[in-house]
Amino acid sequence: GDNVTNLSANATGAEGGATLYWSDFDGETPPTSLTVSRPDSSQVGDQSYFVLQEVNGCKGPSAEIVVTINALPTAPTATGTPTFCKDQVTGAVVGDYVTQTNLVFYDAADKTGGPSADQNPSINTSSVGTTDYFISQVDANGCEGPTRTITVEIIEKPVVTATPASDEICSGELTDIVLSSTQANVSYAWTVNAPAGISGASNGTGSLIAQTLSHTDNTSKTVTYTITPTSDVTGCEGASIDVEVEVKPIPAALTVVNSPVEYCFGDNVTNLSANATGAEGGATLYWSDFDGETPPTSLTVSRPDSSQVGDQSYYVLQEVNGCKGPSAEIVVTINALPMAPTATGTPTFCKDQVTGAV
Repeated sequence: GDNVTNLSANATGAEGGATLYWSDFDGETPPTSLTVSRPDSSQVGDQSYFVLQEVNGCKGPSAEIVVTINALPTAPTATGTPTFCKDQVTGAVVGDYVTQTNLVFYDAADKTGGPSADQNPSINTSSVGTTDYFISQVDANGCEGPTRTITVEIIEKPVVTATPASDEICSGELTDIVLSSTQANVSYAWTVNAPAGISGASNGTGSLIAQTLSHTDNTSKTVTYTITPTSDVTGCEGASIDVEVEVKPIPAALTVVNSPVEYCFGDNVTNLSANATGAEGGATLYWSDFDGETPPTSLTVSRPDSSQVGDQSYYVLQEVNGCKGPSAEIVVTINALPMAPTATGTPTFCKDQVTGAV
């Protein structure tokens, strides 16, 4: 494909007054043309052109001129997709992303305008977007091939969002913090800062923080998760965020007094409010709505049923600041009624008879 010149400079030593004859095409011998041979660069391989001189009507032997048309090298081979985060320090140049080394950089894929002023530019990460670089290679024969387009992409650093951004749970409950990003291919890692007495908190990775946090103190404790996003494509980290989880204490079980409570079958019964003590300030009490209901769910104080003989179990718990304590059991015993007295005879006496009987 090169622009070629004729071969006039490739034959010397002509005698004075000699006429030169040239091959009109590859391989023509003896040559017959008075026009100097011009190689054909559209065919790869060796071509043979011949020239001879004629002096005083006599032609000498042909001399061969061999022309080799070399194949062009291929476009450089890309070794990866150069993608970086904004402001990432890379130390890379565009040529790092092709395998060949004897390169020529252009501002256009068709080489319009000639080679770029900057041959093998450094990768600039100051702006988000894509930049195309057009690169060819020159082989050992000095032949230059077509260009390869290398696209450098600069993306924003990943941003992590936590849902919820903060949370409060009761001791013994599971956290449910979902991590996400508007970018694809982002991983998350977190470290945890937990005060003394907290169990279940640990460092980890993934898109969900699900940990059972517990403590036995009677005051709330705060656990802080520091979450860092990392791009799986570029390996660069985004800004970390903190998510605070308040772990509230579980209130104690109520103290049950006068249990079991005993009634006779059919008695008028009263509710059990006096049988549970020790409620904390501001506590809400939940009672069994029926015999055996646990955990209790009713805000109405339990009232035994004296129409059934036997033991009945009612439960009560306290809820403080949204956290429910353990259930306390109040046992109610409904005793069967005794039978009527049994007669032992028919007491019959005479008027004014002294009996001494009752």
